Amino acid sequence: MPLTAHQPSRGGSAVAFAARSAGKAIGVVVFNGFSLPEMARLVEAFQLANTMSAPHADAGLQSAPWRVTLLSPSGGRIASDSSAFVWTEGFDEHVPSSPFDTLFLVEGSGLSAALRDRRVTHWFTRAESNGERLIASARSLRWLRAPSRRAAAFEDAHTIHHDAMRHASRVSETRFAAALQLIEADQGAAIAQRVQRQIAHRTESPFPVSADAIAKRGPSEQIQAAMHWLEAHWNESVAMHEAADAAAMSERNFLRRFKIETGQTPNAFLQRLRFDAICRLLVQTDLPVEHIARRCGIGNGVRLARLLRSRLGVTPAEYRRAPVL
Repeated sequence: MPLTAHQPSRGGSAVAFAARSAGKAIGVVVFNGFSLPEMARLVEAFQLANTMSAPHADAGLQSAPWRVTLLSPSGGRIASDSSAFVWTEGFDEHVPSSPFDTLFLVEGSGLSAALRDRRVTHWFTRAESNGERLIASARSLRWLRAPSRRAAAFEDAHTIHHDAMRHASRVSETRFAAALQLIEADQGAAIAQRVQRQIAHRTESPFPVSADAIAKRGPSEQIQAAMHWLEAHWNESVAMHEAADAAAMSERNFLRRFKIETGQTPNAFLQRLRFDAICRLLVQTDLPVEHIARRCGIGNGVRLARLLRSRLGVTPAEYRRAPVL
């Protein structure tokens, strides 16, 4: 995906597109474990819209209609679900006098911790009071707009993430559609349609049924059977040929179809299940870290601590005491 990015200086600046002095501000908010393909597709949609409008403006990016910024609660390096990292700006860098037009929330495993932090929910409340639109899953929006629920049990926040993960394809399509609607309202239907066609062309599958068409209709019964099998055996030593057997497919075909139909590899799905269980057990129980690691199929406490550090930037003890974003 060709991206024209403002590169971070000293590792702390966000990826930003177009000039800061021009265009409507779009914020793409990511949490640890976010979907990298979805984030990239949202960013590319606005970048393409900028590119398509540039010939008419004869002033390049200075008059581009959109400027897109990647955001996270604390800023800095954020890990995607594929372990690739992006640099983001923190919420504190954006004051009420410079609001965004629209904020897209791309949920991830780090969402659970974020929703337990009053600073985060207050930032979103302030954003909406400034007239900034929030585009996110329905459950995330309900949580952010219900102050009385913010002190609720951790499992409620976990459920929000698990629900978003199950319906990732549908939620992703809804956010992308919202991006196209913004482009259409500002630049007209012709550019919005060109953006949609160009992105669809770049993501076409070489197989008879396109990946986009499969994602829209959701996982097949065979892939759902494999997902249920993984959900039942996530805490065991799992071989992918066993999951393929549950789907009644060859292992090679299973790996290909799972990726197309869910947007992630079977191993990434399995690791999400394990990571969610680790976070839940750390908060809900007093079990030793070594015990949790063995129960969740991680092996030992050292590997668990390394995983938590890479995903959330905290130790198990720190995560138990309070959410650290």
